[in-house]
Amino acid sequence: MKKSLFLSMLIMSVVLVACNNDRYTISGVIDGAPDSTEIYLLNYDANEPIDTTLILNGKFSFEGTTDMSYMAMVANMQANMPVIIEPGCNVEIDLSNQKFVKANKMNNDLGLFLDSFNQLNERYMAISDSLMALVENGALTMEEAQPIFVEKVEGIDQPVIEVMEELLTRHNNDILGIMLLETYISTGVDDEKIDAVLEDMGEVVTTSPKIAPIVESHKKMRETAPGSQFVDFTIEQEDGTTVSLSDYVGKGKYVLVDFWASWCGPCRKSMPRLIELYNQYHAKGLEILGVAVWDKPANTLQAIEEEKMPWPQIINAQEVPTNLYGITGIPHLIFFAPDGAIVTRGLPSDELFDTVKAAFDQE
Repeated sequence: MKKSLFLSMLIMSVVLVACNNDRYTISGVIDGAPDSTEIYLLNYDANEPIDTTLILNGKFSFEGTTDMSYMAMVANMQANMPVIIEPGCNVEIDLSNQKFVKANKMNNDLGLFLDSFNQLNERYMAISDSLMALVENGALTMEEAQPIFVEKVEGIDQPVIEVMEELLTRHNNDILGIMLLETYISTGVDDEKIDAVLEDMGEVVTTSPKIAPIVESHKKMRETAPGSQFVDFTIEQEDGTTVSLSDYVGKGKYVLVDFWASWCGPCRKSMPRLIELYNQYHAKGLEILGVAVWDKPANTLQAIEEEKMPWPQIINAQEVPTNLYGITGIPHLIFFAPDGAIVTRGLPSDELFDTVKAAFDQE
């Protein structure tokens, strides 16, 4: 009886030692790398080196200790691959093909995501290569190929989106969840889906430096969705005066506000269409207001002159309005009703411009 109790305690102590092991090993193979070339283990977020070793006979290995889980990147001049480092983990990778040969549960799920993402990239490249071949032999021009590419890739990312949605249910409060959620939101899924996913995320994910700003931005987007009242802001101008959004919005007229920057190609490309809209409906009461964000005032003023924008501008707004309205990319248009309520918002599009036109054509 005492002997079996002793054996049970011994087995338990071995298990506890194994679970408390803080060492990790990341080994792997890579095709075509010359002997004695360097390969790096980098911090995924900061891109700073954690360790460096040499490739010998197409193989490499990193060893170290850690008391926490974090995302790293194995990289050299030929290839790179994310890896999750955890206490006690022993991982083997095929760097050339971005695959895990041996992995713990966390890295195995990371591998499922990488596989689906790489398959998506292969599909993108196949479509792109086929169209470029037609351009090169003269069957299509580049201008003709671009809309065909957009049409062919429509919905092509749905399989990887579904993989991420499934994985996020298992990794809603860990380091992998951070990477998955950041990628998931970047795919452009609709706000309702993002809301549903965010509701299930734990604090490890939602308070992380990468995700916290996204969560806050999404919150501001919901607070300034169509139907809500405008949120005011005030910006000091170059001459020392101040100008506010409320100087223009909520004054009894429809106002289309264009958040833009001089360096933004799509912003500049949309200007002729905005000028056309302004010329057509300004006499009927449409006002357009430019709000220059993330830009140097001198560059903004030069672009205003070059594009011959006839409407007033708020200069040097930087991140103030984009933070308030949850804007993560420009150009971004917000159409305000005469009472200051938001009618619609988003990228310049036929639907948005049709909404502006309808406000005046029905009068």
